[in-house]
Amino acid sequence: GLDRKALESLDRFLETAGKKEQVPTDQCVFAHRLRAGALARLERYDDAKEALALTTRLALDDHTTHLSRGVFLRNRGELEGAKASLEKAAQLMGQMNPDFRVIREVGFTYLAMGRDADAKYNLGAVIEHQASRGEHQQLDPEAAIALAALHEKNGDFVEASDLFRHLAVGFDTKNHFLYNFQSARLLSKSKGNRTLVERYLTRAEELAESEEQRGQLQQLRERL
Repeated sequence: GLDRKALESLDRFLETAGKKEQVPTDQCVFAHRLRAGALARLERYDDAKEALALTTRLALDDHTTHLSRGVFLRNRGELEGAKASLEKAAQLMGQMNPDFRVIREVGFTYLAMGRDADAKYNLGAVIEHQASRGEHQQLDPEAAIALAALHEKNGDFVEASDLFRHLAVGFDTKNHFLYNFQSARLLSKSKGNRTLVERYLTRAEELAESEEQRGQLQQLRERL
């Protein structure tokens, strides 16, 4: 398949690069990252992990190598390893100009570990950063949904609904039914403005495409 051919090409490049001192390190790091991706798709996960570990040794001061390794380990369920890699990435990136991709992944790793307070702090920082830049309609959906779930778990229904209300007018239009539905549901749980609940409920009804979605709306209306 394509991944095997890509792997063969990358191996040839890296073998040649190992014999030529003039090949830039960043090109080798990029090749190892591509190699790790191909290995993972071929389900050679241990080899992929080693390829990512090698990038961290080649580029000692590049926090993104530790970020990539942390994401890989989190997706593999190796949470302690992911946490260690992401903490190293955070240490290398510094605090003057933080990379919020790192903070985001730290948040999701804590969430997977059941450390809700730490997850909420980090995911909240990502959303606050986007909001501070005027990106209210461009919120990261995955981070916002996870954060909303944490707010709801704590009984903070208004905060949870605010996140979905921003998503409901954002770029992720294919999920606008969900965002409008959740806005209405959470506003109703907060005993919020009934007119506002009705607005989001009506918009969700306009967007509903399946019997399942229409059934969810009917159940919500019956609870109001």
